[in-house]
Amino acid sequence: MKQRIATRVLGTVLSTALLASSLIGCGNSGQTPNTAPSEPAASNASGDSETAAASEPKAEPALDTSKEVTLRMFSISDAPLDQSKADEYYPVLNAAVKDAVNATIDRTYASGNDYANNYQLALASGEKYDMIHAANWLNYTDHATKGAFMALDDLLPVYAPHIWEEFSELWDSVRVNGKIYGIPSTGGDRSETAFFYREDLRKKYNCPEIKSMDDIATFLQAIKDNETDLLPSDDSQAMVYGNSFIPLTKYQIVDTMGGKNSNFVIDPANPRKVLCTIELPEYKEYMYVMKDFSDRGFWPKDVLSKNDWGVYSVINGKAAASFVGQFWNYSYLIPQTEAEHSDWELNFIPYCTINPDTVLPVADPTGNLISIGRNAENPERALMLIDYVHTHEDIWRLMNWGIEGVHYQITDGCYDDSILADPAVDKFNYFPGHLFNDAAFQIPKVNEWEGKAALQAKMEAIEQPNLLAGFVFDQTPISAEYTAVNQIRIEYGYPLNVGIVDDVDAAYEDYVKRSKDAGLEKCREEVERQINAFFDANGRAD
Repeated sequence: MKQRIATRVLGTVLSTALLASSLIGCGNSGQTPNTAPSEPAASNASGDSETAAASEPKAEPALDTSKEVTLRMFSISDAPLDQSKADEYYPVLNAAVKDAVNATIDRTYASGNDYANNYQLALASGEKYDMIHAANWLNYTDHATKGAFMALDDLLPVYAPHIWEEFSELWDSVRVNGKIYGIPSTGGDRSETAFFYREDLRKKYNCPEIKSMDDIATFLQAIKDNETDLLPSDDSQAMVYGNSFIPLTKYQIVDTMGGKNSNFVIDPANPRKVLCTIELPEYKEYMYVMKDFSDRGFWPKDVLSKNDWGVYSVINGKAAASFVGQFWNYSYLIPQTEAEHSDWELNFIPYCTINPDTVLPVADPTGNLISIGRNAENPERALMLIDYVHTHEDIWRLMNWGIEGVHYQITDGCYDDSILADPAVDKFNYFPGHLFNDAAFQIPKVNEWEGKAALQAKMEAIEQPNLLAGFVFDQTPISAEYTAVNQIRIEYGYPLNVGIVDDVDAAYEDYVKRSKDAGLEKCREEVERQINAFFDANGRAD
């Protein structure tokens, strides 16, 4: 397989990435797709064999894979930890893909933190991607509405019959204007944001257990006062606010823009009324907290220009905490890091667990999707490959875990990567298998962080129905205003969000005024109109 790194215009390194597809296969028994029943034949008085033949299930059409094709792919993920090992992996991957659907993969990946701009560049490039990462945090609805992706309704039943049947309860949740533009995964994982920190240092300085933002402040101050070679936190841009604010409130996000950023939210107690995030009373109060944290030196002053990923600053010994840890996605880092630093103790505190008013809706199927680019040359083969992955466990493992005996082994029915000589370099991260995640193939991990199950149970206990499940926000009627509001958010909201303003009140008033001048209220009214139309059509939130 060809593996290419996409670069930005003007030479900026592209954002985080990889992509998706798959491979070889051992059949998974019991997962044969159900075929739709054929229409009953007209009654035949004689009851002859013609009637019997008509009632038999029709044979599925033969799918032609005689011509070898190249599937082009793009996604958002980390760059390989070791490129030489990635180069050894991809021939194995492509051999499996060729065996499966007579194809090879040409993967373009981007690496960095500026994923939003880089993703936009990828979509605007005209590249003929057969598979491309899509998600609510990548503005799936907006891009689908604007024609970036191919509608899949007619293709899925023919070229991906297994997932067409198995995902039947999910399709309505990923439709945009009545059409399916993305294929979800079924792994069941969430990406709830959390405070990720050095628990050993909390104990060392006798700080209280972290159950509130005040406790977080006490911990960070202890680091500031006592650890001269360690930053309290080192998160990039405005990600502290963007990942911690909404989960500490009672509101549910309407328009996800990466992390937990949003322009509009609803209060589940009154869901037909759309609220502007920056006009929430809690928002302004939180800006005072951000100003206080910034003035106390809890993060670098150049935070808006930084591109470091705070989680890695913690495990690399540069910082004591990160506000942007994703508990589900990064829990594996705890046993891995503690094995390398025997005197360390790490912990996650999901924000949704420290506020009794937090609304935690069940996971949204649009959190991770595979779409087919509008210019794709081989959409049928791409769908066949996606379907193949979801029915063949060996391929699924190759995508998610790497090569058995090299990157992992199975020990007592559990995934075990203890065979890695150096997990920091040898750990498999060469392919974004999470895009093809399938709950049917998941097994426990030998070295699972012991605190994960308890946190999982705690969050499941507070989960609530997702009132917006299946709602897709169409930006088209307010495209100009919505773009302008987002630009104001970056230019005037971000400095406020990280506390690098002289006067919170003045900066806040200026931000709100500029947002309103840009069309904030027009956007809010349109979003509210769409949500109420959605509720009316689905008999919800009466």
